[in-house]
Amino acid sequence: MAEAFGCDGVRIEKPEEVVPTVKKALELTDRPTVIEIPTQFEHPWSEGKTAGWWDVPIPAYLRRKNA
Repeated sequence: MAEAFGCDGVRIEKPEEVVPTVKKALELTDRPTVIEIPTQFEHPWSEGKTAGWWDVPIPAYLRRKNA
């Protein structure tokens, strides 16, 4: 998605990747960089209902019938 808007895009999943990725984004490019960092999806660490992506409610038509 970032590239569609003329940006660089990076996804990191480990805490130790944050600093090197930010340094690289600031030093090695003249374009904006989107850094995607997944958050905790499980309640209570997400501070909301367990509803999917970053606590965005799942539409009723996507809910499992046996859940």
